[in-house]
Amino acid sequence: MSAHVRLSDTFDQWRMKNNEWLSMNDPSGSSNFIKTNATTNSTSNTTGAITTAGGLGIGSSAVVGGDLTLHTDSDLRSTTNLKEIIHILSEDADEFDDLLLEDGSTVDPNSSTEGYALIELPNYVDIDGAVQIDGAVTVGVDDTGYDVKFFGDTSGQYMLWDQSEDELILSGDTKLSFHDAAGGENIIASADGHLEINAGTTLDITAATVDINSSTKFNVDGPTQLTGAVTFGVDDTSANVKFFGATSGSYMLWQEDVDDLVLAGASALSIDTTTDSSNTTTGSFHTDGGVGIAKKLYVGTDLDVDGTTNLDAVDIDGAVQIDNTVAVGTNGSGFDVKFFGDTSSAFMLWDASADDLILSGAAALSIDTTTDSSSTTTGSFHTDGGAGIAKKLYVGTDLDVNGTTNLDIVDIDGATQIDNTVSVSTNGNGQDVKFFGATSGSYWHWDASADKVIQVGSTQLTGALTIGVDGTGHDVKLFGDTASAYMEWDQSDDELEIRGPVATAGKLLLSTAEATVVDGNKLGQIDFQSPIDDAGTDAIVVGASIVAESDATFSASVNSTDLVFLTADSGAATEKLRIDSTGQVTFADGAIDVDIASHDGTNGLKLGGTLVTATAANLNDIANELTLGEVIAIDIIFA
Repeated sequence: MSAHVRLSDTFDQWRMKNNEWLSMNDPSGSSNFIKTNATTNSTSNTTGAITTAGGLGIGSSAVVGGDLTLHTDSDLRSTTNLKEIIHILSEDADEFDDLLLEDGSTVDPNSSTEGYALIELPNYVDIDGAVQIDGAVTVGVDDTGYDVKFFGDTSGQYMLWDQSEDELILSGDTKLSFHDAAGGENIIASADGHLEINAGTTLDITAATVDINSSTKFNVDGPTQLTGAVTFGVDDTSANVKFFGATSGSYMLWQEDVDDLVLAGASALSIDTTTDSSNTTTGSFHTDGGVGIAKKLYVGTDLDVDGTTNLDAVDIDGAVQIDNTVAVGTNGSGFDVKFFGDTSSAFMLWDASADDLILSGAAALSIDTTTDSSSTTTGSFHTDGGAGIAKKLYVGTDLDVNGTTNLDIVDIDGATQIDNTVSVSTNGNGQDVKFFGATSGSYWHWDASADKVIQVGSTQLTGALTIGVDGTGHDVKLFGDTASAYMEWDQSDDELEIRGPVATAGKLLLSTAEATVVDGNKLGQIDFQSPIDDAGTDAIVVGASIVAESDATFSASVNSTDLVFLTADSGAATEKLRIDSTGQVTFADGAIDVDIASHDGTNGLKLGGTLVTATAANLNDIANELTLGEVIAIDIIFA
């Protein structure tokens, strides 16, 4: 061991351990000190002149002449005086300039410089890692301080306590933030001469007096809430106060030199209080003096004037409520009164010179009273004289005319209820009457010159149609789409004729609307009847019918149809003969005997065109009558 040991106690309190370390076994310790002459620098916690595997407790001050390297937390509970040793590498030399050394000399490193420089910087600490300080930190003493500088991550951004100026400097646009980092609550100088105080929601300044000294103007960019009184100046000494609006040239100005509140440009005085006024001291706006208004005055509800109202000209744009008599002029000396409408040139005019009420342009007389009129003095409108109407007259309900109604032209757009006879013109002097339909070109026309009705378009009759009277009928003719084809009721012959076009017979079609025809359905039927016979009962029922009857269920390939003949003798007509779909003729089974003869007995039965002259008795004697009967049935020919 090369170190010196100076002891004030007995030597037996010390012992050697492996020729490396001098340790003391007396727990009371030594009042002197240990010194080693070794100059080995420490580069870790196991190298250097003095090492220990455990902690190191120092009861008093400690001076470190070289670097102090901490590999874990540093807990400094007392004053720390550090001399800074800067290790300069060649590549870093250009970053240093005029380093002041302990002996008072300076050094200017360059790219060839490498080594250590010892600088006497009282109370200067360069800490590269995080620092936990649990006690008070004091830099300098009262009246003798030192600069303290905190750099940020951005070049030129730092916080400096400048001891020479006795001030804390935040350089550039470094923020002083509150509540949280990078939050909205901060103080920042965003530019030279511009300082901002920012708050995310509320900036609360509490003081008995807040004094803001502004040499030019006090500018508030956002909404401002003032919950206390605001006073500008003092009694008899004030200044102008100006509030600008969003429109150029619009502002509100308290002009102190003339003691006036000025609303300039497009500015207006808007009062949202909706209190009505009942006298000169109530309402949302009132003044002890008069009010001079250079432009129009608009009153949203009632205008109550206790005194006389002198108006040179009155222009009223809205509704007016007048609760008493209005007189314009005096008896014998009137004045025009004109009421304009919303449409150009529409107005109502009392023309004093003509003693007339004129509704001009698009103006109309609208009366909302719904009282019906029952005479010339009742209803919502009546006059002691006549009424001249140059245009159409529309009557919403009934039109009751006590006198004669002379109408040159009648145009009725809606439904018309006529409860009495309608005559158009006079006997021998008729006029055309025309009824138009909804479809262009469709109409019903009484042609007075032709003495006939012309109808163009379809006709829908939902009631009985009678043409003529009993004993005096008229022809009715219905034309088809082909020339010369028509159906005509010929009143002179009392018959209905269906005539076909040239080379084509007239056709009568009887059909059914049944969508699924099955065996036994009727496709068409012709009945013969005397419905008004005085005898009644059997006399008035259908006496005969011809029926087309389906003989099978219809399909795309089946339409089997029989032609059935029904006649009556007493009661309803029943089937007597049927021609089936194959052409076979059959008589009613068991109902009657088949008697083939002419009605008057002059003609008989022909077989193969030859008249059979044999009597029934002769035929009955013929052997094998059955075969003969079959032959006769097959050869029947109907003329």
